[in-house]
Amino acid sequence: MVAVPAPLPTIHDVARRARVSTATVSRVVNGTEAVRPALRTRVEAAIAQLGYVPHAGARTLKSRRTGTIGAVFPTVDNAIFATAIDALQRRLAESDHQLLIATSGYDPAVEEGQALNLLARGADALVLCGCTQRPALLARLKARGVPAVHAMSWPLPPGRVGVGFDNARAMGQVVRYLRDLGHRRTRERPQLTTELNGGLQDLEACLEQLKRVDGVMVGRAAYAHPLQWGSVDRLIYDDPSRPQLKASQVIRGTIPHARRWRDQGGRLWDLARHLVHVVEGCPGARHWRAELTQRACRREAPAEVL
Repeated sequence: MVAVPAPLPTIHDVARRARVSTATVSRVVNGTEAVRPALRTRVEAAIAQLGYVPHAGARTLKSRRTGTIGAVFPTVDNAIFATAIDALQRRLAESDHQLLIATSGYDPAVEEGQALNLLARGADALVLCGCTQRPALLARLKARGVPAVHAMSWPLPPGRVGVGFDNARAMGQVVRYLRDLGHRRTRERPQLTTELNGGLQDLEACLEQLKRVDGVMVGRAAYAHPLQWGSVDRLIYDDPSRPQLKASQVIRGTIPHARRWRDQGGRLWDLARHLVHVVEGCPGARHWRAELTQRACRREAPAEVL
């Protein structure tokens, strides 16, 4: 014989147990201060005895807010992102907000889909990692009036809200601090090198930092606007033998590799997703990105889609 589960306690059960009105129970549950300490104690005791949990759906219908914040990060398999997620969750918990996490695998198309999924499931706002989201996603968030905060990126493009850090500025402070202490690396320890890791948005910023450090590492900016790095060999390594390629040359040069990859059973999107931003700054870039992300994602998409 199958046991019938006992009905879940309701706000009315709590009110009867505590000998108060349902309005008083609601005020206690919602953290309203206008409740006498003695009544609050009775209500909290009744909630604990009955195991009452407020119905999130009912609260949402009344307030038209779920208290849920969605966040899309590239991966959770990275200590930097994991630490950021942990800090974000602890901070949101202070204001009684719930965090929902999704990952994009560094894929802008997947990021857009996950962000829309979070909104469809009731997220009141979004936290997005970096500033390289697809324009279509940003336009949709703006049209719907969805608050969005960009995390772990600085400086921000105009019109965006975010929390981040300036790697170049931080490294400049470190170098100045060491210099002021009288540590002359080239004199005392010439075998050591100083490198700036990430935070650089363009080649000009790299060239400026290379006046102070031995090397620079470009982060997400290399993925968001890849063609701007085509003159690295000429400007940094004094190698004029490699001409700067156009977007069309890169795309055409990828097609033979894409054919071989498809012949081996691979999905076109595994290669094509790295070309989404190769047309950045070119006429028709938005149309190219839209067509590529829609057609190349299909499982049987041929290399000719490119």
